[in-house]
Amino acid sequence: MTELLVTKGANIKQLDKQGLSVLHIAANKGSIDLCKYFISLGFDINAKDLNGKTPIHYATQCHAAENLLEYLLSEGADVNSQDNDNQTPLHYSAQVNNSDVAQLLLQNGANIEAKDKTGKTALAIAAELNLVEIAEFLISHGANINTQDNDNKTPLHYIAEMECSCVAQLRFPLGANLEAKDNAGKILIRYSTIALKAIWIELLIQHGANIEAKDNTGKTALCLAAKHSSFKIVEILISYGANVNTQDIDNNTPLHYAVNYPDIRKVQLLIQHGANVNAKDSTGKTPLQCAIKNNQRLMIQLLRENGAIDES
Repeated sequence: MTELLVTKGANIKQLDKQGLSVLHIAANKGSIDLCKYFISLGFDINAKDLNGKTPIHYATQCHAAENLLEYLLSEGADVNSQDNDNQTPLHYSAQVNNSDVAQLLLQNGANIEAKDKTGKTALAIAAELNLVEIAEFLISHGANINTQDNDNKTPLHYIAEMECSCVAQLRFPLGANLEAKDNAGKILIRYSTIALKAIWIELLIQHGANIEAKDNTGKTALCLAAKHSSFKIVEILISYGANVNTQDIDNNTPLHYAVNYPDIRKVQLLIQHGANVNAKDSTGKTPLQCAIKNNQRLMIQLLRENGAIDES
């Protein structure tokens, strides 16, 4: 049918509103026969549409892409072609979680460390999307786990902040920088604490993460857990030796944070492990004064029973 249209004078060189040629469309459909035909007619294999995508970008997203990709690459398709967001076909293979396509691209010279406009590599995208299979594949093929994007986040930052517990399936990469901070001064263990992932927190600690590392506000993981997380996470951190009297830049201790929330077990646990019930923040407030201000009656009683002095 296509050949018939051509012989009848159809203008197949015309682009659509997105700048797509018939070659782009054929690649998107995964049709190797049509791609061969249009290339034989002289279509540019590296032509870009209005979004900067070449036929190989579209072929990478196609589920039955391997034979088509092999053909396009053999005909001179640029394996490192970047779209308007600077994403390469390897970035696209990460998005669709296709390690077979990624392997084919790498075998043909794809740059595993290529970054898009946000500074993300294919591995960072896989981590951000919680795609374990492609993430493990990329790591096993030499992707740098410590590469930072424009926000100074490494792939592990994205893994740590994901709420889905299946990130723990990812075998912990050797050489990972567990002290890396993003532009906001956030550390890996902070992301895990906020995301409520006990398994990941234990993995980080067991692989050498500094439990006393502080973010740009001076908070350790225990400070954050006392404020945001479950009792279980507070319990884990203390079991690994977290300092219960650590202070942030405002001199708040974990106890200052814990007394403002209903879970009295956190406060009990902190006190049992030596939390100073009379510690003062930079304004002179004690945990008891914080509890009184927030009308936390059970906290007030518990603190007084454990020696808190009311200086108000």
